[in-house]
Amino acid sequence: MKRILVFSILISLVINSFSQSENRIALVIGNASYSSSPLKNTVNDANLMASSLQDLGFTVIKRLNVTKAQMEQAVQQFS
Repeated sequence: MKRILVFSILISLVINSFSQSENRIALVIGNASYSSSPLKNTVNDANLMASSLQDLGFTVIKRLNVTKAQMEQAVQQFS
């Protein structure tokens, strides 16, 4: 469910960026290292998404297995 939400957000960013003539910047976060229930493919998915967005001309800010503080820092950098 979370993966669907993340991909939906990223797709909306892609669509929105095509309608603007500004620099295209994307934030991709892939967290898999949850102590209670680690996820299997999120890091691979994040790497693939980041690569795909870069191929489309995006500047990508990518973070993998980050803490909440690191995620907040990445969001601040993104905005």
